[in-house]
Order: sequence, then C-alpha cells, then structure tokens
Amino acid sequence: MIRKIIIGFVLVFGLSVQSQSKKTQPSYEAKVKNYVLWFESLPDHKKREEANVLVMNLNMMSAYDRGMWLATSAKYSKHKETPEVKEILIDSLSNEGVKKKLFADSTKQVGEKVDTIIILSSSIAKDRIVASNAEVRKKIADWKVVINESERKLDSILGTARNQDHSMANSRIVDDLVDKSEEGNRELISLRRDLITYSDEEAYKWNSYLIDKYELEVQISVPHKLTNEELDSGIPSGIKFDKKEKKYFAKFERGYKNGNRWDEYSSFQLERIDGND
Repeated sequence: MIRKIIIGFVLVFGLSVQSQSKKTQPSYEAKVKNYVLWFESLPDHKKREEANVLVMNLNMMSAYDRGMWLATSAKYSKHKETPEVKEILIDSLSNEGVKKKLFADSTKQVGEKVDTIIILSSSIAKDRIVASNAEVRKKIADWKVVINESERKLDSILGTARNQDHSMANSRIVDDLVDKSEEGNRELISLRRDLITYSDEEAYKWNSYLIDKYELEVQISVPHKLTNEELDSGIPSGIKFDKKEKKYFAKFERGYKNGNRWDEYSSFQLERIDGND
C-alpha cells in the first residue's frame, strides 16, 4: 500500500513538473516580442550590425515563416519598420559569416586532405587602399625632390654658361640633368595613375567593415614519401601521411545576380604565394 502511495506521489510530482516546465516556455509571439524590444533598445551602431544578421536569418527562412515573423514583429515595433528582405546583400554578411565561407571555399579549392587552416593576417579594403596610396605618394614626393634639384642645377649651369664657353663637360652634365628631370616627370604621370580613388558606385570599398583579404597557412596530409633511411634499409616506418604546409592569399569576391549583389554567388579566390609544388 505504501509503495503504491509513493509511486502515485512520484507520478503526480512528475506531471506537475512537466506542466510547470511547459508553462515557463515562452510562446513564439513572446519570443518575437522580446527580440523586438531588445533590438530597439540597442544603440544605432549596434542596430546596424544586428540588422545585417537579421536580414541574413530572415532570408534563410521559408516564405511562410518569414511572413509570420515580420507580421508578429510589426505588432510590437515602435517604429513599425522591418528590414528589407528582397535580396541578401553581400554587406549583410558578418565577418564571422565571411570567415566560415573562407574555410569552406579554401577546403574545396586546395583539393587535398586539409587538416588545419590558420589565418596569418587579414585586412579590409580601406586599410589596403590607404597603405597603397601612402606608398605611391611617398614615391611622388621623392621624384619631386629629384626634379627640383635637377632643374636648380640646370639653372645654375646655364646661367654660368652665358658668360663662359660651353665646354663638353658641361654639355654632358646638362644632358644628364635634362634626362633626369624628364624621367621624373614621366614617373609622376605613371605614379598618379596608381593612386586609387573610387566613384560613388564603389563607395562600399571605403565604407565596408568586411574583412575581405586573408593570408592563410593550409596544413594538409599527403601520402608518405619514403625517407632515405627507409629506402636504404627497406624497412618502412608505417607512416601513411606526411604533413605539408601551403600558403595562400584568399580574396573575397562579391557575387552578383541580375545586376544585384548576392551572397549565394560570392566566393573566395585563392592565390598560392609559396611556390606551386
């Protein structure tokens, strides 16, 4: 009898706990409401980041689920605004999302048994542009010094030559200075072409927060190559694979569909930087 009472008590207690657990689970509508309230409490710069993530998540939903989410969120939004979801823009990817694509694309393109991918360095487009332009402007400044110095010496020599015979030595010096000045002016024209500037259509290269260029070390497994000792002794070590390292530059290429940027068509292009063996 006591045993039956104990079993009954356990069953009742278990059902009570299960019922209580179900009650504490927030409903779908409550979850959406809590998200909207949390989102609208964020500062503007955080809202921009979270909106990018939200757009990506919405586009991963079915049309029905996306419609349900948007309709429910609209009920609780103070501003009654929801993100555009016509397409997935490249900039809607977070840096974490781009990094995941990096590992996936790199593994496919290397075409061998990849064990580990190590990121050695990374950068955004704006930082590379600023660094490149700074280097070019340094060369321009150096050539301007050469040109000015050549012209100063020419003025001095030609001024002296008005009162003296024009010797062969002076003639050679004048020719060298003229050549140097002309070379400098040609270099200035070429260097100015190397300066990177962008029109409004390419403004994203200045403003994008995406890390889109990486230097990678890819560690792969290759079939074991017999060592000299193994060859000489005729006794294999039993090792099946050797570790090998390759280095690449990986550049993120924005994808397009019907003239619009589109995540599905974005990819990484790998360039080997430590040989082709």
